[in-house]
Amino acid sequence: MSESYPRFAVVGHPNKGKSSIVAALTMNETVAISEMPGTTLEARAYRFELEGRVLYEMIDTPGFQRPKTILAWLKSHYDACGSKHRTLEAFIEAHRHDAAFHDDVALLVPIVERGAAIIYVVDISLPYRETYEAQMEILRWCEAPSMALLNHIDKRRDYSEAWTRVLRGYFQIIKRIDPYALTPKKHLALMDAIAHLNEGWEENVMEAKAQLAHFYRELIKRSAVLITEEMEQLGSYRQRFKIAETDKAAAVEEAMRRFKESIAEKERHAHAKIAAVWRHEKSSIEEESFAPELPALFSKESEVLFGLKKETIIGMGALGGAAVGAGIDALFLGHTLLLGGAIGGVLGAAGAYLGFERIAKISFLGIKAGEHLLELGPIRDINMLFVLLLRALYFTVSIAKRSHAERDALKLTLAQERLAEQWLDDETRKEIERLHRILRQEKGWEAQESKRYVEIVSVVLENNIPLS
Repeated sequence: MSESYPRFAVVGHPNKGKSSIVAALTMNETVAISEMPGTTLEARAYRFELEGRVLYEMIDTPGFQRPKTILAWLKSHYDACGSKHRTLEAFIEAHRHDAAFHDDVALLVPIVERGAAIIYVVDISLPYRETYEAQMEILRWCEAPSMALLNHIDKRRDYSEAWTRVLRGYFQIIKRIDPYALTPKKHLALMDAIAHLNEGWEENVMEAKAQLAHFYRELIKRSAVLITEEMEQLGSYRQRFKIAETDKAAAVEEAMRRFKESIAEKERHAHAKIAAVWRHEKSSIEEESFAPELPALFSKESEVLFGLKKETIIGMGALGGAAVGAGIDALFLGHTLLLGGAIGGVLGAAGAYLGFERIAKISFLGIKAGEHLLELGPIRDINMLFVLLLRALYFTVSIAKRSHAERDALKLTLAQERLAEQWLDDETRKEIERLHRILRQEKGWEAQESKRYVEIVSVVLENNIPLS
């Protein structure tokens, strides 16, 4: 091969998942994928690059159309050409502009003329038939390094045993693959198989695997930094509202609603940045539906799944004070609103558990020309900060494991266990709360607190995005 990186032609019968495999292995959302046969009309190369270096190239090809006719032609011209490779070259030259063999020529050119290795894709949810034998025999004539990937499209049926028996006679390596479940760990494991296809590129492929592993670790670190930045922003966020003299109760209720919406919007923006880190920024998914289908940020369900248990909150000590400015009692005398007992008092740990209507510090800043100035924030609820953190962690783990072959809206299926207790041990939770307590203070975090938070988040992500 002229390049130092391996090149693969992904070939097979139409509609067996070739394009999905190319998209997944190159982390490329732009690869055209459809359930309709014939979506891939031309061979197209997709390079997987890291920091300007090409690790490998995948060539998405049209499906075989007339393999039996091609094989008959090859056999009839073999004696004149003298070798299988030259016979294939002669076939391509004779049919390069023949519309009847357009797709077949397109898939053979990268192998015969450009030295690509072969990845043959089959659907093991369909039974093996002798019609596939002509395809495999043609590929054997190419005399190129080859592997077969077993794609299990319909999980209700499995004919892998019969397929494997036949494929062993044609291909050096046979591996199962689900392009829609290609996690970082599975991606790295597949690189091991690729390395053994050809001794000439084994060293380069193993070096590429090491770079890929480093790349995934960097994505985890960058995600941890983004989560830390999100927590710094949301943990110190304040918003001011002018409250008119008339209908103060409704105005304060509207202010709290807008404050919550601002927090939720900043969370969505942070998640979008994390998605971009994992190369999911250009998906065909509509932007408004790309947000994870999590419970609403301020819902009780979100608190149950992402927050801490009542006894955990109480056990970790009382929540920092949420004292309200003098005169607020008089301003809202008789109005509990959505704010409830948060007005005119200090929230303790048990009180923090009562709900999200008490999440933020409430300050009455003054009166001017018949208007009251109300400041909401920063977040004071210990549980709310843990909810925001766990939602960010859960989103990151989900997007990291999301295959680039996916074209549907991101759907996150939550287990019913509390993630706070599932992902964070007691020591880690206490350390996080120590940092949250500092964050809630007026000055916020210093550099060392931010660094420590990144370290903690990185460890949690590494534990849930395994690479080996």
